[in-house]
Amino acid sequence: MSCVLIWLLLLCGCPSFCDKDTVSVVNSDKYSVARDRRYLLYDVNHGEGFNLRRDVYMRIANAVRLLREAGEPFVLVLPPWGGLYHWQRQAVKVRWSEFFDVNKNNRPIDQVVYLQPYKEGWGTEYVLKYDRRECIDGSKFYQKDGELWNGWFFSYEGVRAKNFECISIQGDSSTLRDLIKNEYPNQSSIFFDRAEAILHQYYGDVHYWQARQSMRYAKYLIETGNLFR
Repeated sequence: MSCVLIWLLLLCGCPSFCDKDTVSVVNSDKYSVARDRRYLLYDVNHGEGFNLRRDVYMRIANAVRLLREAGEPFVLVLPPWGGLYHWQRQAVKVRWSEFFDVNKNNRPIDQVVYLQPYKEGWGTEYVLKYDRRECIDGSKFYQKDGELWNGWFFSYEGVRAKNFECISIQGDSSTLRDLIKNEYPNQSSIFFDRAEAILHQYYGDVHYWQARQSMRYAKYLIETGNLFR
């Protein structure tokens, strides 16, 4: 009990005698503050092939890296594989462990953001930017179901979202980071549809290859491949 009282006295008295460089009440830019974990989900255009989906993962993974470096405790939620039509596979809800060596890591999603191009195009110069715009075709794929939004959501039944909107975007991983920090600072889970709209920030740099190396093929695929050496 005495230890608790001493701790409370120190806590209450600290602003009066502690060094100003070691105490901050409001300056979150200078001092880190514990925050609740947040979740980023994404999907790509239906029918896209294996290689593009793998590449989009790298772009979004680096956006999450940038968010975490900025103090945002985001966790990347990997979308299940499915509809690999180039391989003539119709299966859905395919686990990542079918292809890659991954570790295992009925609440509605807070926000669905449908990424779309600018209706007027980008003219003679590609500028990194984003704006809230009227949906071009995104509203075709999501419908209001009572108070919640219903969409395909990787073919899983019962997944719903509280909010839905379209964002026109021209940008890379850092643009996505800025969009999340500026426009969705309080949502604990955000789902980005049509994530192939996001480009690599620096194609081929160390972070590009770190993301690529995180997708090591599953052991059984490596063993199968070795049979053809």
